[in-house]
Amino acid sequence: MKEDIVQPKRYTQNNLECWDFWTKAGLNPLVASAVKYVWRYKYKNGLDDLNKAKVFLEKAKKEKDCVYYTGKDYSLNKCDLSDMSSLQIDFIDFATHTTRPESYLMTIDAMLLILYRMMDEID
Repeated sequence: MKEDIVQPKRYTQNNLECWDFWTKAGLNPLVASAVKYVWRYKYKNGLDDLNKAKVFLEKAKKEKDCVYYTGKDYSLNKCDLSDMSSLQIDFIDFATHTTRPESYLMTIDAMLLILYRMMDEID
């Protein structure tokens, strides 16, 4: 079966598309990649995607001094993510707080905790 390249269901099942969220929120590429895997995990690779998100978050922590911080403030409209679990929404909402250095590491740690809870739910 051929996979949709543009607007695949795993990214468009909500009112907000994943990559539109990235740009509106001003996420760095490492955090954006983690968000992508959490966004789609129910529709594509399940636990494998959550493990990929973990790898990107751990790299984001390690590279904290190399990250470009956009300083953007983005308020997530949770109604735009009606197809997601509360843990997914919390994870994505926390991602919006990674755009400033003073909250970056604490927020990455919070995202990792949410990710571990999501992984436990699958096991």
